[in-house]
Amino acid sequence: MSVAVRTKMTRKQKIEEALTLLAPERGKRADCRRDIEWMLNHFEDCTRTSANHQAARVKPTKTAIRRYDAALRRLLRYYEALPTVSKPWFAETTTFYERMRLNTEAGFQPSRPSPHAYEKREAVQAARDLLRWWDHKPTITRNGPWATLSAIIFGDEEADLFDHLRSVSKTPGLVINKRNIAPTKERPRGGVAYIGRSTRKSTG
Repeated sequence: MSVAVRTKMTRKQKIEEALTLLAPERGKRADCRRDIEWMLNHFEDCTRTSANHQAARVKPTKTAIRRYDAALRRLLRYYEALPTVSKPWFAETTTFYERMRLNTEAGFQPSRPSPHAYEKREAVQAARDLLRWWDHKPTITRNGPWATLSAIIFGDEEADLFDHLRSVSKTPGLVINKRNIAPTKERPRGGVAYIGRSTRKSTG
């Protein structure tokens, strides 16, 4: 008996399905698409490091990771030393810092039980934040918006991520907030900053 092979959704399919679920007002579809695309980029960046985490656990790279972690701390200090008027345009430094710190911490942790567990958790966190940005409450239901959007971001609409929803609701991990930047003379159209905040206890 042949078994149907499930194929991963394309990026275009993910964007269109997410737009349908988030259902923005007609005049805000472009903004919603921008947020979805940013979050997909963030998800892809996070999951791209998963294989590197596995390698870090079996190779003598802990010294290099510690050096990188120290460089991250210096980067944050340089950001905090910026003039207040300049900080909004570099606000995503904190998102990068928090995500990379979680990555360096993961390099010292035992192997995860499943090769896709990391990706699934990242998809659930990404879906939670997208829902919040667009005024949807992330609720823990097997076929609700949070579960559905998580599966879309993961790339498999049939994936069951319910256990990950429960896990993230207890330990949220990296939470990303969206902040609009007011127009300035240099940038009259203003902008958007995506700012990450880790809810995990930092090490070191």
